[in-house]
Amino acid sequence: MRIDRPLARHMSDPVLARWVPFVAVVDGLLAPDECDALVARIETEGPEPATIKRGSYQELAPSIRDNDRALFDDAALARALFERLGPAVPPSWEGAAAVGLNERFRGYRYAPGQRLAAGSTCCAATSCTLSPTRSPRNRSDSRASSRTASRA
Repeated sequence: MRIDRPLARHMSDPVLARWVPFVAVVDGLLAPDECDALVARIETEGPEPATIKRGSYQELAPSIRDNDRALFDDAALARALFERLGPAVPPSWEGAAAVGLNERFRGYRYAPGQRLAAGSTCCAATSCTLSPTRSPRNRSDSRASSRTASRA
């Protein structure tokens, strides 16, 4: 497993440090067969056109995003991934202890030509992306923390 923290170099800058989010790219988190199984699960969940949050409601906005998304809850998967991510996750961040991943996952599917517009709150994907949200039962919460795994 290879861990890259692309924004870590900014943490020592006294001006930028307070604005730098925690971002880690973890290559090799999932074995190729695990990634394939997760992609198959996402397909089984039946991805639907992804909406965006507009205040208190969700709407389709193809000019911003035109990909598909499947949501599912899996507490066992969240625990297993958190254990594997141990070396990539700081024990605390901004005074809060790291205790686990949320059990709500989002699987994003992009067909050729589909996109999420630049400047949108999102995360980049390689071959498979797991994106647990902050509200386990609230599909309208668009804030996400991501973990990315590649097949390489």
